[in-house]
Amino acid sequence: MDDKEQAQFALWRADPGHDQAYREMLAIWRVAQTVPDDALRAIVSAPAASTDIPNVVKRRHMGWSLAAIAAMAVVGFAGHYVFRQEATFTEQYATAIGERRQIKLPDGSVINLNTATTVVVRFYKDVRHVVLESGEAVFSVAHDKEMPFIVEAGLGRVRVTGTLFSVRRDDEKLFVAVESGSVEVSRGTWRSADKVQLVANHGAIVTDNAIARMPESIDMAALSAWQQGKVIFEGTALPNVIDEINRYRVHPIHLQGDFRKMRLAGVFSVDDTETFLDILPTLLPVSVLKKQDGTVLIIART
Repeated sequence: MDDKEQAQFALWRADPGHDQAYREMLAIWRVAQTVPDDALRAIVSAPAASTDIPNVVKRRHMGWSLAAIAAMAVVGFAGHYVFRQEATFTEQYATAIGERRQIKLPDGSVINLNTATTVVVRFYKDVRHVVLESGEAVFSVAHDKEMPFIVEAGLGRVRVTGTLFSVRRDDEKLFVAVESGSVEVSRGTWRSADKVQLVANHGAIVTDNAIARMPESIDMAALSAWQQGKVIFEGTALPNVIDEINRYRVHPIHLQGDFRKMRLAGVFSVDDTETFLDILPTLLPVSVLKKQDGTVLIIART
């Protein structure tokens, strides 16, 4: 799905009844996986009345058919207890641009939301489920091996029972980093999912095509500095700096020209991006032009 379709799906699934229907569909898929593909194809493609199929083949396919039907019957019977269960807790949380917020969940877990972030939290009797619809969050998960904590975030998902980790969802990639404990990051369908295990100070980037494990340890202090209202740059190209600062601004900053060779190092406040703009010309050979509509233009100083 594209971004618009993902947003529509997330909105649709925010309804408890829709989420229940989706979980039931996943249950049927799991049942279907127990039937071999060749047998399933034979079942659905066999003529309504056939007299030339050997009895042993008929019995084998009939056996798989009955197995599938029986399994689905079990799903229907157990649905009230597993897939039709009502969520014990449901809530949506969001932050505006430039806002940060800490959420304490009923199980003792804590979610720190960064700027422009939306999450939908649902607890069931056997799983804790969070959808990160947009933005970035740090999850401090209370340990409970009987109730896994799953974060769905578009391109991939994270599964844990208790740990401290961050998830950032951008348009074309998903970034997961672990501060303590371990997590499982996966992408793809339930039948052909790619998975990697991450431990403390390691991360992974999830794209449409693959999961790429970060080759080196991560500076978690720098990565999570936004929780203290800071952002840290270490020789970062100016276009990347501006992209990061824009996450905390209602009125964006625009670059006019090629600034890829200009690099910036320092610690700046995400709560006061105007100060960042005021001191930027003292750090780099640029001019900052502030317009009446609130937008900002940065040009090279000649």
